[in-house]
This record gives sequence, C-alpha cells and structure tokens, in this order.
Amino acid sequence: MKDMKILKNLFSVIKKQGWIESKRKGSTGVGYTFEKLIGKEEDNSYKPDFGKIEIKTMRVCSKQKIHLFCLNPDGDCKYPIKQLCEKLGYISKYKKNTIFFKTEAISTDYTMLGYYTKMQLIVDRVLKRVVFKVTKNNKIVNLNIYWTFDSLKERINAKLSYLALIMAKNKYTKGKEYFLYYSIEFYKLKSFNSFLDMLERGKIKICFNVEATLENNKIAKINDRGTCFLIDEKDLTELYNVLE
Repeated sequence: MKDMKILKNLFSVIKKQGWIESKRKGSTGVGYTFEKLIGKEEDNSYKPDFGKIEIKTMRVCSKQKIHLFCLNPDGDCKYPIKQLCEKLGYISKYKKNTIFFKTEAISTDYTMLGYYTKMQLIVDRVLKRVVFKVTKNNKIVNLNIYWTFDSLKERINAKLSYLALIMAKNKYTKGKEYFLYYSIEFYKLKSFNSFLDMLERGKIKICFNVEATLENNKIAKINDRGTCFLIDEKDLTELYNVLE
C-alpha cells in the first residue's frame, strides 16, 4: 500500500533524528509530537490520520490503553450525553457548580458508580445494538442509550481499517520530556464481528469523560471530551492482522 510505504519512510527519517523534545506536556505529547513531525495538524476527524492509516503512538511500557475511536451513543432522547449527566453525574468536590460523568464500562462485569449504581455493556445481537445498561438499587434505570451496529461499523470501517502502531522511549532532562521513536508496525482490521466479539468478552471497553456546568441546579453547558472505545496493546492482534 502506498500510504504504508510513505509513512514507513517518514518514520525512518524521524527515527534517525534520535531524541526529540516533546512539543506538548502531558500524556498526549508522544502522539502530538509525532504528528507534528510528519506535518499533520491536530483534529477530531472520523477519517484516518494518514491516507487510509490511523496512527496510534505509545510510550514503551505505558499502561495506558489505546483509544480506538470516539463515538457518542444514540438513544431515544435527543441528547443522550446530557441525559447521562442528569441521571448519573456526580457533584465535583473541587469545582463549584460542576458535575462529572467520568467512568468506564465493559460487558463482562458491572462498573460501580457510587454505592448503589451499576453499569454494564450488553451486546444485543438481536436488536443489533450495544446497550448501556444501568441499575440503581437493583432496579433497571430505563435510559435507552445505545450504539447501533450500523453506526459502529461505519465508524470503524471509515477510521480503523488500517492502523500503524508507533512505539517510543521517553526520558526527562531538566524538566522536559524527550521521545525516541524506535518501532512501527502496521495492522489490517480482521472484521467488524471481531470487534463485537472483543466487546462481548470485555477486551474492549468504553470510557466516558463528561463535565457539565450547572446554573440554578440545571445543566447549562456540557464539555464532552469524547466517548472512547479502548483496547490494550497486547490485544491488538485479536482485532487486527499484522502486515509485513
């Protein structure tokens, strides 16, 4: 594939540069710096980063999961994320008039939110939905929030058919972080069914990261940092075939 060959050549040039100072502080610095080096501007596009290839960059030995893609849920209400904040959000201890909905959900176990609220993903192959199930005090909370198979398949095929995983060593010198980009591997998506199987087995989880501002005890503004689907790097080969 032409895109793979070009990206591989660009990576070789960057690798030869040795240690490179991070162009941003924090956990996203490793990916942001690499994208800057290949001339890519930061965006939140549903399209791949480089031609047909989505780029994922990690620090070696990092315990962070790989963000596959972000996709807000569908639902019977007009604004599902707002509904989640209203029903399940919790008051911030540190920010006045602010509530959070920051949590993860998987299909193989319940995630607790407080003492009485449980959340779980259900892969419903009959209705062709991934359902966000919530119980409170052992009673189902009828939110009707879900992701349709069609919307998930469309996003995955558009963004994640091909993936490049780039690994980098990091070090700190005089308070600044530096990266040494040392390996690149290319992957091709097996199938959408592989994705559903991994969701069902808890190998892929969903992470919510929402913050809302309150006025007169009602939500006035929502800062949604994305509802992301996450996977461990060690599980990539269950979702992808490695390309030589």
